[in-house]
Amino acid sequence: MEDALNRGDESDRLFVRWSLADPAVVAAASGTPRRVPVHAPLAEALRPGLDDAPLVLLEDEVPPGMFSCTVPDDIQLLRASRPEVARAWRLAVRQVLGGALAAGGRLLGLDADGDYIVET
Repeated sequence: MEDALNRGDESDRLFVRWSLADPAVVAAASGTPRRVPVHAPLAEALRPGLDDAPLVLLEDEVPPGMFSCTVPDDIQLLRASRPEVARAWRLAVRQVLGGALAAGGRLLGLDADGDYIVET
């Protein structure tokens, strides 16, 4: 990427398609994220590890069903204070979420803790 904020970094962005009339999309656009009810413990694909670095737990396989993906609460603060860890997060998110979506997974929304919930 070449803009001033991201210069020289790689992207972890996702392309999404939203039905703008869907009530969940209208709520999200108004600042209310879709909360996915989770009734059982899920497999974790990504979460903070030692020293807040990303810990990829499902490197080579996408589990059937649903799994969670935790990301830092404040990536901008992390980028300012520890850019090498922020870059590792960017690559880990791209690997985990990008890989799951490329394999046909669907991002359902967020759970009560703010973790991404993915269905495969």
